[in-house]
Amino acid sequence: MTTLMRKFRHAPRYFYIKARVKRLGMNIGEKVVIRFPINYRYPHNIYIADHAVIGEYAFLVASPQCSIKIGKYVLLAPNVHINTTSHNYDNIGMPIKLQGSTAKDIVIEDDCWLGTGVIILSGVTIGKGAIVGANSVVLGDVMPYTIVAGSPARQTGERQ
Repeated sequence: MTTLMRKFRHAPRYFYIKARVKRLGMNIGEKVVIRFPINYRYPHNIYIADHAVIGEYAFLVASPQCSIKIGKYVLLAPNVHINTTSHNYDNIGMPIKLQGSTAKDIVIEDDCWLGTGVIILSGVTIGKGAIVGANSVVLGDVMPYTIVAGSPARQTGERQ
């Protein structure tokens, strides 16, 4: 057992993950909770603001050109997938694998809640205070303080 682990042996397990992702270049604010395990790519393009919670088995897939920005007090439930890239498929005479990909930034503004199994696709902005229901697939922007659900996600209500 390393000295660091011995010193923090009673600390929550997510401490070790947070220390590791910070060491790899992920930009993490104060009092962020990252529950293990998570998957991520291009950690230097992932920004997590203060007091956010990242649930188990989250997939945060940034790209070399595009970033994921997660605001303050954001709650990501387990199994949330956030992916800045998408395959090109316009040329039917060429295999999809050979057509490359397109990448766009994803922004999740402050005080949002994304339920279990939510998928956020490239180029999406989730407005401040929005709620995304479990197992929803978000293809377009979500307005502030709205509640969306479904596949594709559609507005089902508003926060009062």
